[in-house]
Amino acid sequence: MSEIATTIATYANQQAAKAVVDAIKTDTTSILQKLGNVAATVGTVRHARVKTSANGASLYFGDPKDAEINGLYTAFWSQTVIVRKNGSAPTSPTDGTVVLTNTTRNAYLETPFVDSAYTSGDVYRAFCYSTNGAVNSSTDGIFRSYVLYGFFCDETDANENTAVHYLGDCANFARGYMDFANDRWEWGDWQGAFFHPSPCMLKTNGTVDYYLDPSNYKKRADGVTASDVTDSSYDGNAMMEWSPVYVKIEKPSADSAGWYCWVSDVKVDENFECWSAKKADGTYAPHWYTAIYEGSVFSSKLRSLSTDALPNCQTNATNELTYARANGADYTPSTYADETLITLLGVLVTGRLNFQESICGAYTSASARSIKCGSADAKGPFYGVNDGSYISNKMFGMENKFGHLWNRVVGCTLIDGEWYVKLTKSTIDGSSVGDFVTADAASAYAGYIATALTCPYGNPGYITQLGKNNIAATLPIRTGGTTTSYYCDGEYSTSGTRGVLLGGDLASGLLAGRFACNASRAPSSPLWDFSASLSCKPF
Repeated sequence: MSEIATTIATYANQQAAKAVVDAIKTDTTSILQKLGNVAATVGTVRHARVKTSANGASLYFGDPKDAEINGLYTAFWSQTVIVRKNGSAPTSPTDGTVVLTNTTRNAYLETPFVDSAYTSGDVYRAFCYSTNGAVNSSTDGIFRSYVLYGFFCDETDANENTAVHYLGDCANFARGYMDFANDRWEWGDWQGAFFHPSPCMLKTNGTVDYYLDPSNYKKRADGVTASDVTDSSYDGNAMMEWSPVYVKIEKPSADSAGWYCWVSDVKVDENFECWSAKKADGTYAPHWYTAIYEGSVFSSKLRSLSTDALPNCQTNATNELTYARANGADYTPSTYADETLITLLGVLVTGRLNFQESICGAYTSASARSIKCGSADAKGPFYGVNDGSYISNKMFGMENKFGHLWNRVVGCTLIDGEWYVKLTKSTIDGSSVGDFVTADAASAYAGYIATALTCPYGNPGYITQLGKNNIAATLPIRTGGTTTSYYCDGEYSTSGTRGVLLGGDLASGLLAGRFACNASRAPSSPLWDFSASLSCKPF
């Protein structure tokens, strides 16, 4: 009997080995069929853009990854050659002047190569070489003065993992995600995208004092000198500095269950907007700021600091606006416009709708604040765990953008089921009131923009459709989903005049996420899980 068992085991092992060999042969055949007799090439550059000034042309780009098919490498990147030609794009590596031969991968992803010999009319093109000598001459390597990322969100697809489809310059990008098993963030192809903000210490007068080390906020950008993020006597706050990010939301049709989102570093056409940076005169400020930390209150002032203490809660909307303004006239609690943009960019980077799956799992259900400000100072721009541990998640360098405390925003309210918004402090957005409102009376919001979008009452309902337009992109308008389908997040609402809180809290469990929305309480309501964080628009 033992001989039979041994024979069977040996045969099984042989069959398993044969299956592996067959798979290799299949992959090799597939590769050869795809390649034909041409040497394999690597891809082209990513995030390519050129900015010109009196100092010349600044070129930003990321070099391609090594090429692979079915898990087998077919080509390895060796260098990227940048060629300049006046009047038209270079057609080959020899058609023009070689201005750079880069052999250090991603050397110019975040710090540009500056060509001081630039003259008006010059066009740049990247040619990417593999070690086998093959060159990728794709026209995608032509540098433009802007980038255009996009995605289509298919609201007919209940699977949040497949509902988002990349378009434009990111059509072939790999998604970013938190590798929970190895406790690290994987960038995919999104490292170096123009819209990532920079951590800094912002003085209360709205000027940057200095920048912080993105990998450890307790140090300045040099990685050595101690920062002031823990000092409550510092005349300022720890903030993320953003440049304008222009967004256009489109629907295929008026009643479409789906929407397009386009993102650029320039105003490509009149339908692109950056409400967070828009000034009263219609121009755009070079920078705007959001809090790194959930709000703490010192001497009746709302702060963003690494206090190693629990964030503030149990205040009402009027208190929070007053505490924020104690920093200066340019400060408010975070605005609906800010939070909408952050959510859209989060979908772009992760390519998914369920942020608990892509960044941070649900915290263990709790009935009190549990996470101290600064617990993720050394965790990088994106971070999360999925074991219920009470450590801050991070998104674009900011702590707990969902899942810890409900974040009360200004600039959005629900009045008897209809959404009203105000996207700028001024009236440049089309509103008719020159400041944000925090009152309980519906009449106080007469100057807000009526969206004509309604929110179904529910406690809770799981979101299946959003407002999907340029002023109400992420506001829920339909429910009926689950914790694992469509937007995966919960919506609470009741009749009356209701303030808006976003992100969910510790008690929300799977209801929490970037789309989670609570419009069930009056602005005057203070609860243990209601908080606020700073926004600064120094313009």
